[in-house]
Amino acid sequence: MAKKSEHKINCTDEMAKIADIIISSIKIGDIITLRGNLGVGKTTLSKFIINSLTDKKKYITSPTFNLVTIYDSGKCEIWHFDLYRLESPNDVFELGIEDAFERAISIIEWPEIIEDILPFEKIIDAKISYGETETERLIQINDYRGN
Repeated sequence: MAKKSEHKINCTDEMAKIADIIISSIKIGDIITLRGNLGVGKTTLSKFIINSLTDKKKYITSPTFNLVTIYDSGKCEIWHFDLYRLESPNDVFELGIEDAFERAISIIEWPEIIEDILPFEKIIDAKISYGETETERLIQINDYRGN
């Protein structure tokens, strides 16, 4: 049974609160999946998560073209995947995703293409939707880890 929570934020800075909720019980091997339309804030949330997990603030960009960027948090690696341009689900193995699942924290934007290979019991899933205003976002978090 997943732990579920829903949140409404009204500006980008409030995304930091969502990052704190997501990482509150994070550990090596956990996978954060981020879903939502283009431009809704998946990479923004990734930035807040990564910078919350690292000692020194890092400049974070979407790994759209290289598909994965690895950050060192000082305690573990954080693998940030953007699978929007992935051509085949099997291509993800060339990125070393299995290594990430074993020894890192993984953040995966556009996880839908590899859902069949994701270890469900390690996932914290965040779905971001547009709200009623230009800056409002609705975020649904499902924690399937069974903590």
